[in-house]
Amino acid sequence: MLLAITEKGDVSTSTWLRLDNGVAGAHLMDLALAERVRLEDDVLVVADGRPTGDGPLDATLSEIAGDEPRSPKDWIARLAKAEPHKAVVASLREQGVLREERSKVFGIFNRSRDLEADPGPEREVRERLHAALVEGGALDARTASLASLVSATELVGEVFPDKEERKAAKRRLDELKEGDELRDALGAANQAAVEAMLVAVTLMVSVSVTTSAAVIANN
Repeated sequence: MLLAITEKGDVSTSTWLRLDNGVAGAHLMDLALAERVRLEDDVLVVADGRPTGDGPLDATLSEIAGDEPRSPKDWIARLAKAEPHKAVVASLREQGVLREERSKVFGIFNRSRDLEADPGPEREVRERLHAALVEGGALDARTASLASLVSATELVGEVFPDKEERKAAKRRLDELKEGDELRDALGAANQAAVEAMLVAVTLMVSVSVTTSAAVIANN
C-alpha cells in the first residue's frame, strides 16, 4: 500500500485498477507465509486459525475460515470487491504511518489524501527491494514475495523511477521467475500457495485493466 501511494498522498489512475487485487493477494500471501493457510487440491484451506495480530489480515483469515474452500483466484476476486485497501489505510493511520488530510476542490468537492507521517516503514521496504533487485542481494521469503507482487501488480516503475535501476530490477525479476531462487526463498511449506497467489493476482490484474479499458472506450 505504501508503495502505491504517491508523494502527494494519492494513487495514480493506473495503479487504482490493480490496487485491490494486489492488496487481496498480499493478504493471502502473508497468511501463507505465516502458515495460516495452505493450498490443498488447488483450493485454500485454513491450517491455523489463530490470529496474527494484524487487523486486516485477521479479518481475511476469519472470512476464509467461515466460507467454503475456494481457489486463490476466486478468493482474490471476492476479497477485492470489498476494497481491502481501505482497511489497510485505516490501519496505517492508526499506527501513525499515514496522516489523513482533508480539503475541498474548488470549494465544493471533498478530497482526502494520505500523507506519510512516518517515512520509516516505506523507506525500509524500498531499501529491501533495492538490495534484492538492483544490487542482487540475497532473498528472504517476505522480500521474494513482495518483489514478485510488485511485478504482478506492475508497480516496478513506481518503485524504481530511475531508468537504469528499473531495467536492472526487471532483469532480476525475470531471473527469479525462470530459476529456482524464488522457490528456494519461499521454502517448501508455502511455495505452492504463494506461487498460486501470484498467478491469480497477475490474472486478476489483467482482467481488471482490460475491463476498465473497455468501459472507458464504450463511454
